[in-house]
Amino acid sequence: VVSTQSTGRTTGIVLDIGDGVTHSIPIYEGYWLPHAVLRKDLAGRDLTEYLSVLLRKRGFNFVTGAERDIVRSIKEEFCYVALDRAQEDQLSELPIERKYELPDGQIINIGRERYECPEALFQPSLLGMESDGLQKMIYDSVSKCDIDLRAHFYKNIVLSGGCSMFPGLGYRLRKELSALLPNTLSVEITEWEQRQFMVWRGASILATLSSFASQWISSQEYDEVGPKIVHRKCL
Repeated sequence: VVSTQSTGRTTGIVLDIGDGVTHSIPIYEGYWLPHAVLRKDLAGRDLTEYLSVLLRKRGFNFVTGAERDIVRSIKEEFCYVALDRAQEDQLSELPIERKYELPDGQIINIGRERYECPEALFQPSLLGMESDGLQKMIYDSVSKCDIDLRAHFYKNIVLSGGCSMFPGLGYRLRKELSALLPNTLSVEITEWEQRQFMVWRGASILATLSSFASQWISSQEYDEVGPKIVHRKCL
């Protein structure tokens, strides 16, 4: 809900891709629709692991926790989502190759791994998972909503979370979703520049609204009632 607040919306569907889990959350007039929320245990941590597997094929082994942090850094700095995986495979590797300097000074080359890693978001089978990609996740989530609201959701898709920062993700998602929908439905995706902080920004906006003041919980109220005060004032 607060992710949509950060974009000035009260209706839309949030695709939140974090470190450990991905959620598709439809929101209508400021209220989330729990019956249509979908969860997928595929997110940033899994992509970091997959990238380490891809790099191992090049002869680079990253095993320890510190070394996995290096892989995560490579992922965040160099990986991108290809608009067309098959077409990208036809290109020469040289133009997309990047160099990364390890802490010991060794230089390694990162090539096709740059787009092969986040491709797993659309093809979880690359990770050995029997599930559909992000495009089908959103499609299924919207399909659980009232038919009169579906067009509004497809026009207000909001990307959120640190793992949504891959360049090209929005373009690819729009392409894949459009292929699943009739021509009468259009897809519009919002990619805020600092969307890894979207929840925090949205929460700060929500806290300034006068209509939200009645849901504030003071330390005195919490001390008097305890955790149950949340159910009394916020739900």
